[in-house]
Amino acid sequence: MAEAPVPQEAIADQDLEGASPYREEAGLVVSPAIQACSSQSALLDPPVSEGSKTPDAVTPEVTAAENAGTRSSMDFTIVGYEGVYDATGHGVTIIGVEHLEVYDQIRFEAANVYPAISRRGTVAAIDGGAVTVQDDVDGVKQPLQSFLGAFEDVLMDNGQVSAYNINGTISRAGSTFSFIDIKVKINPVEVAITTDSASKVYDAAPLTAGGTVEVLNGTKAGTKTPIDHWSSSSGTKTSVTLVNGGQGTGSVEVGDFWTTGTVTDVENPATVNGCQYDLATNPVDPIKPTNYHITEGALGSLQVTPARLAITTQGAMKIRDGIPLTMPGTVEVGRGTSTDIIGFSYSDSTTPTDWTRVTLAGGDAAYLRTIGAQTLAGSSTNGYQIEWAPGVAQSNYAFDTTSYGTLRVVKAILAISTNGANKAYDATQLNAGGSVNVDKGAVPASDIPFSFTDDSDPSSWTPVALADGETAYVRATGSQINAGASENAYEIDWNDINAQDYWIAEESLGELEVTPAQLYVVTDSATKRYEGTPLTAGGTVYLGRAAFDARVGGVPFAHDGATRQIALPNGETMDIWTDGTLTDLGSATNTWSYDFNGSADAGNYAIPAAEELGTLVVHADSANAADPVDPAGSAGSADPSGSVERLARTGDGPVLPLAASLLAIGISGLGASLILRRRKRDSMR
Repeated sequence: MAEAPVPQEAIADQDLEGASPYREEAGLVVSPAIQACSSQSALLDPPVSEGSKTPDAVTPEVTAAENAGTRSSMDFTIVGYEGVYDATGHGVTIIGVEHLEVYDQIRFEAANVYPAISRRGTVAAIDGGAVTVQDDVDGVKQPLQSFLGAFEDVLMDNGQVSAYNINGTISRAGSTFSFIDIKVKINPVEVAITTDSASKVYDAAPLTAGGTVEVLNGTKAGTKTPIDHWSSSSGTKTSVTLVNGGQGTGSVEVGDFWTTGTVTDVENPATVNGCQYDLATNPVDPIKPTNYHITEGALGSLQVTPARLAITTQGAMKIRDGIPLTMPGTVEVGRGTSTDIIGFSYSDSTTPTDWTRVTLAGGDAAYLRTIGAQTLAGSSTNGYQIEWAPGVAQSNYAFDTTSYGTLRVVKAILAISTNGANKAYDATQLNAGGSVNVDKGAVPASDIPFSFTDDSDPSSWTPVALADGETAYVRATGSQINAGASENAYEIDWNDINAQDYWIAEESLGELEVTPAQLYVVTDSATKRYEGTPLTAGGTVYLGRAAFDARVGGVPFAHDGATRQIALPNGETMDIWTDGTLTDLGSATNTWSYDFNGSADAGNYAIPAAEELGTLVVHADSANAADPVDPAGSAGSADPSGSVERLARTGDGPVLPLAASLLAIGISGLGASLILRRRKRDSMR
């Protein structure tokens, strides 16, 4: 026996195991499969959470009595339903098979719906394998709908989603077939709401944030709709489509959703961004809340942080004049994305409205004033005072930083300077004085010079007349002896005066510089007739260019071998000597050497600043003692090692080597004349 086509969207599985048999009535043959199906729920467990449930239908295996070739069984299947609410009615479905028999009557009852739904109808015919049922209520025959559209809403039982249990009977020719607990279950549409988080710096305006509505199942499964904040005074409710009618035949159902969180002032902890919805605004029919399961997902938070205030009061200094010294201040207002700096003034009034009105965040206001005032000589902090305007919450503001100025009143302003000086090293201290300029305000300023002293007793220093008959003592303390430079410092003794009553507004320190002493060296020249003994000469050292140029004040020094140490004009001692020497005929430079083995320090002298070196000459006879001898000329030459060729003269004749000269003298004495050719001899080393 072939099966008729099955409408898939309306079929639920039938669990036949353990089913109770249908009850038998006279003249009715019942198959075992239909009996098992009648007592079982038509729903799967767990419930399907999305869409219509469309398992294969169970078609009973009918054991039919054969009567003259005509089947005489109730040949059909009753199928339940489970799906998500879609604003469309659903019920049991009667599935017929190929059968020509007409049944008398069909009756359905929903046992757990109160008041019970009871419908009667007549099985009119089998049309294309499907059973057609007509309603005969009130004697008018019309389609019974077979409960296809009977159940639309979710059934709740003690707060839980339940199923409709469908019972009924089918009769033919006095025989009745009963069925029970065929189930129809409508699951609610799952809707999740999440809200956003937001934060800002306090600006006196409400902080809100939106959210999202997501439909998790049903005909709008997976759709996400942003929603806005709404309140009775601002914002907009967002209409969200929750259901498009199932199979295109139901209604469109919408709900209004909105977030409720709002915060204006600083709060701790943060405010939760809540949400609300309204399902009573459906344009077609009122929405039944039980058809929807609406849950809150993650709820955001709304946080307002304090506006930052940074207050600065200014400081100043002046000479005492009997008028209080006051200064204004500023407040820096941080508004999150912008910062304003606003000034406020000093006030001696105790009424806040007399102070400077400062506009803060979002139109808030406060009254500020500086309160520091200094009249007498001394100093004090320039404080401030703030009073909040009515309605302003102080907790919405935080003091970020506060900087206080200092108000200082002095009796006089001092400007102190010391002089600079320089000299060449002379083994004595280099010092210089200075001056103090005293500004007493109404009294013209005056410069008072002071000098150097190394006396530690302030009474020996320079007295300086200040204000109100007060006197301080000042001295320069800078000193420089050795070559180098240093600041010319000073020292002031306040003589039991309060130093805070005076202000040293300016200092200018001179420099004391000692340059190295310049030593100029001159070595002497000397000449003599050859006699086989060394020829030497001394020298003179001059301290400074002037003495050198004038050749005065020089200190003589001798050839090495005598006492090397000399006393310089400044009283310091050093070793200096000539080391030039010549024994044989010829000439040589009279060189010199030195050493700081005495009290003089090498760092204090520049040596030599300049020098003049004498010449040592040894010749053959006294008659020619004045003749020049050129070691590098025609009479001979200096070798590279520094030895000098020794030459001699005989009368006005050519310069001869020493041996030839002696021979010529001997011959002359005998009256003979002999012309000798000039020759060179080896240089003496």
